[in-house]
Amino acid sequence: KERGPNTKGNVTWRCEWLCGGRGFSVGLEPPFIMTGMHQNHKPDMKRIQVLKSNETIKKRAKESKDKPRTIVTETNKEIDLDAVMQLPNNNACRSKINRERSKKPGFSKEFEDLSKIVVIDELNLFKRVQDRHLNDFYSDASFRESFKMVQALAFVPVNDVVQAFKIIEGQSNEKFKLILSYFEKCYIGRLKENSKSIRVVPRFPIPSWNLHERILNNLPRTTNSVEAWHGAITNDEKSNLKFNQLIDKLKTEQSHTENNLVKIKAGEIVEKPVEQKKKDSRLFNLCKSYKRDNLLEFLSNLCLNIE
Repeated sequence: KERGPNTKGNVTWRCEWLCGGRGFSVGLEPPFIMTGMHQNHKPDMKRIQVLKSNETIKKRAKESKDKPRTIVTETNKEIDLDAVMQLPNNNACRSKINRERSKKPGFSKEFEDLSKIVVIDELNLFKRVQDRHLNDFYSDASFRESFKMVQALAFVPVNDVVQAFKIIEGQSNEKFKLILSYFEKCYIGRLKENSKSIRVVPRFPIPSWNLHERILNNLPRTTNSVEAWHGAITNDEKSNLKFNQLIDKLKTEQSHTENNLVKIKAGEIVEKPVEQKKKDSRLFNLCKSYKRDNLLEFLSNLCLNIE
């Protein structure tokens, strides 16, 4: 379709292979009237599969309440591997599904009458926070800063973690001492009796959770890719699937994985979100410019990158 319909209802069409083929129709119904000579082109079966996939995704978006990932994986599980490279990426498919659903009658991001929204006390999260006196955390800036500094210890070089922990101890108020005691026991190691330097081996030794070298080597901060995959399919499917339903789901996931593998082999790179790239860059710059003499400043700067 090139343009239209115009004031007379005519829709102008052109050949997508950029030959001289042109024509028009009244609306979207036959007959189709040729106005330019059209050459014969061999069919592109890969493109046909991609177009069918796009139409199926749009149709399911309108007619079902399935999650975007479920729609995409189930639609593309039978597609030929040759056609995989012409498929839109997952983010584009997700946006397409959201656009189609936004056109449905009654769809709105905002509720028209807020007075009709009722939150039962048992489901009121903030009320539970108040009942347990945890709202002090939100109003105590010193508590929040100390909590972030403990998280920032993961980016301090292994040999300097204990020194950084002592600095946090000196900066923290009494409310935070209980958390520091737990962290020291499990992640730092408490001092042995009658010793000022030798510590008990903690449950999680410092090298097992430290990220300083991984940041400098541009390695992922986590290795929980299996957990991420498990979380994705868990969000897509209801719990307590029957055995045959589970087998069908695993087959669909296998097909989805093979499609992604084809794209990777063809040279496609999965890009991180822009905000994540910026954060990674900031953490790299901070770790690269680390100086032991400025430990407190280093921790404070890291806190600016921790939510």
